Parts: sequence; C-alpha cells; structure tokens
Amino acid sequence: MKRFSKKWIISKVLIYLLIYSILHFLYDLIPVLPIALISGTNESIFTHMKIGFYAYFFTCLVDYQITKTQIESKNTYFWNTLLMSSLMPLFLFALWYILPVFLEHLEPMWFELTYSFLILVINGIMAANLEDSYSKTEYSKNTKIIILLLFISSIIIYSGYTFKTPYIDVFYIPIL
Repeated sequence: MKRFSKKWIISKVLIYLLIYSILHFLYDLIPVLPIALISGTNESIFTHMKIGFYAYFFTCLVDYQITKTQIESKNTYFWNTLLMSSLMPLFLFALWYILPVFLEHLEPMWFELTYSFLILVINGIMAANLEDSYSKTEYSKNTKIIILLLFISSIIIYSGYTFKTPYIDVFYIPIL
C-alpha cells in the first residue's frame, strides 16, 4: 500500500478508529493506573480529547511498522507524529463543537454517537492529509523544540488530569 494514497488514508483512519475505540473502553475492562493514564476513564470532553491524543500516537506507531520502507525521512516522520498527535485533540474539540453552536442538545443518543463518529473520521482524514503535506518538511531546531514542548505538555495535561481535573473549566466561569 502506497503512503498517502486513498487506500492508505482509509486504512490509517480505520486503525485510528479501532485504537480510539479500544482506548475508550480499555479502562472499563482493565481498571489499573497505567491504563487509566492513556485511556478513557469517564465521558467528559477532556477524556475524549485524551483518547484522541493517544489513539493517534499509537496509530502512527502502527503505521510506521506497516510503511517504514516507504518513509522518505524517518526524522520528519518522527516530528510529524509528535505534532499531529498533539493537534488531534484540538481538531476534535474544534470540529465537535460546530454543531452545538446551532443545536443546544444533540439528541437522541444515536444522533450524538453518529455525529461523534463522523467527527472522528473527519479528524483522521484531516490528520492523514496534513501528514502528507508535511511529509517533506525539514523542521528547524526551534520548531522541533516547540513540537517537543507541545507533545510533552500534552502528555502531562492529558495523563495528569486523569483523576484530578483543574478548577478552571473551558466553558464556565470558574468558582474560586
């Protein structure tokens, strides 16, 4: 399978959806701390963003094993993996909240689940296409530092807030 072909994009999105689904329910099956740090522990938006982060990172690890002989620059692949994994939660957040701007509640439940699944698919397609665009990029030292800081910050935030959420909410004025 040729990297960046339609078949590759579809395969990568399917792997992403599979890993996302596994991480969504893994803690319910194996409720131990290491699993909690990378998987869903509740149904909050934040938890789904965490799942998106780790699911895409693991998807890239699988993709690397499948297509490593076709990767022109392993260095660029590495930095793209860190960058796209870090951006995935932001894409999920931005895309998912488009419809709630117009609809106060996404009901019935089948509608919300279908919408959420569609957002995951679009998210995966966007990431795979951005990877294609960035596949020939040679990142500067400063850009690599920024990507690394973003990736490490993502790990700290998504895993660190697994059991203790911050007092500041995204949509509500915090009560101090």
